[in-house]
Amino acid sequence: MCHWIWQRDHHFLTPTIQPTPMNSAARIAGLIIDTTGLIDHVGYEIIQHAIEEFSVNVIIALGHERLYSDMVRILKDNQTVSVIKLAKSGGVVERDASFRRQTQMHKIQEYFYGTPKCDLLPYSTFINFNDVSIFRVGEGSLAPSSALPLGMDRAVSETQLCKVDAGDILLNSVLAVSNAESAEDENGLIEANLAGFIYIRGRRGKTQDERTVAVARAVTQAESSAGIVQMDGGLMDVCSFRFRYGL
Repeated sequence: MCHWIWQRDHHFLTPTIQPTPMNSAARIAGLIIDTTGLIDHVGYEIIQHAIEEFSVNVIIALGHERLYSDMVRILKDNQTVSVIKLAKSGGVVERDASFRRQTQMHKIQEYFYGTPKCDLLPYSTFINFNDVSIFRVGEGSLAPSSALPLGMDRAVSETQLCKVDAGDILLNSVLAVSNAESAEDENGLIEANLAGFIYIRGRRGKTQDERTVAVARAVTQAESSAGIVQMDGGLMDVCSFRFRYGL
């Protein structure tokens, strides 16, 4: 879990939900934040950051004694936050890693192929590697801190983009298509919205100049009306390396 992703999302979301003085309903309204469910130091960092960004004043620990105890300990000096413990409803079961993985795979399948009530037919096309720029966020290629020489700091930050060379590593991968205007603007690449996702299903060509990849992508009515299906525009200038799945 990349905690910095959550922190950046918190930072950009906060201004959009701040109540305005002219809106009396918003001034007395509240906000419910559903956390990630991670019960470790990364999850606690995300929770603490959300508390600061959104001025949270009540935390509800649902059916988890350890989480409740840890939150009470961490926030003992914060007099503005109350920690409440509630029991789970009867019949509630834990979702293990295997279940979450299956759910992820199912949602990816739905994105490209739709549901029984609304089928989608993803189309394939070939694009040249030289016509696109593919990046992954630096954290994915960072060595663990324990592997660094003694006294040496990281040269690559968690949010630094690393360019991915075209090759077999991209096969059976899902890439996120960025709406960023330029591949040179690193902050713009990270902060830009996504136009959608594409699946790398094959390649052809032996040399770097000849290599092309077969791309499958889902097409929705909204995308076709907006012209997002065009592969030769700026939308394909930047892709963010995300997952390795077979569809």
